[in-house]
Amino acid sequence: MHDFEHIELAECDSTQNYLKEILTQEKENKTYLISTQNQRKGIGRSGHNWSFFPQSLACSFNIRAHPQLSLTTLELGVLTACFLESKGKSIKLKWPNDLLNQQKEKVGGIICHLQKDWVIAGIGLNLIAPPHLDKENFPYPINFIFKEQEMAPKASELFCFIQENRITCTEKLIKKWNQYCIHLESQVRIDDTTGIFKGICQDGEALLELPSGAIKKIMAGSLFILD
Repeated sequence: MHDFEHIELAECDSTQNYLKEILTQEKENKTYLISTQNQRKGIGRSGHNWSFFPQSLACSFNIRAHPQLSLTTLELGVLTACFLESKGKSIKLKWPNDLLNQQKEKVGGIICHLQKDWVIAGIGLNLIAPPHLDKENFPYPINFIFKEQEMAPKASELFCFIQENRITCTEKLIKKWNQYCIHLESQVRIDDTTGIFKGICQDGEALLELPSGAIKKIMAGSLFILD
């Protein structure tokens, strides 16, 4: 039995903002899962909008941080990939917070913020493609995880899986994340730095091998796969 309150909304602007408002007023250390069937103004990384499609998953929840705080988003990425793998779907990770399919098309994303003693995490997954969607209108390749006739998972299933399978060991988490990474040993560009992606280090920084052979650590940025 999982001790959390699940608030299911027919629609809302942002599950992240809805949860932040609850926690601002909440005096108890209570865990919430907020999900919606229609998110009008989803929040992506760096303040970007997150596009929500019908029959997709949009949820936010408060959770304790990973012992190494900066690894929390990466841990949730691994756990989401593991969850989808348990549903028969092969999902890969792109640093720092994207979920891709085998064709390097984006199918989901994760965002985390600190509030009080909690990490507020938001997960969006493109579950089933809506009819007549023109994927060419997006600035990057996107796709969907499940076929129309398949049973897509609920937000509560994902959250229960995450709660049951936390990866608190830093070494184990780094190993798992590197296994799911779709661009390991590939040439990438992070903002204005180009190099070979060698994995992540103890605090989640990207390790780039530069043309000179030197290794550069990068804490944050937008990654583009060049290979």
